Amino acid sequence: MDNNTLIYFLQDFVVLLLEQAMESKQRREACLAANPTRERNTDACSYERGHVMAYYEVLSLFVHQMIAFDIPADQLGIPTIDPDELLR
Repeated sequence: MDNNTLIYFLQDFVVLLLEQAMESKQRREACLAANPTRERNTDACSYERGHVMAYYEVLSLFVHQMIAFDIPADQLGIPTIDPDELLR
């Protein structure tokens, strides 16, 4: 396997991961918007919050590993990753 294959894999993987993370955030927001304040702790909303947190953890770890290995996102050809965006 050559370096280009690894880079293409990482590019595709990160883009798909970011898309799924943002979709999860949208589902969480929709759940919160659909439920009055006192009902936000429904199982569905709790599940969606947990799902967003899981993506946050994975993306945070990815960013920290990139920093630890001194690999800038643009060198991999991937978008800048801001895991905190999921929590806003």
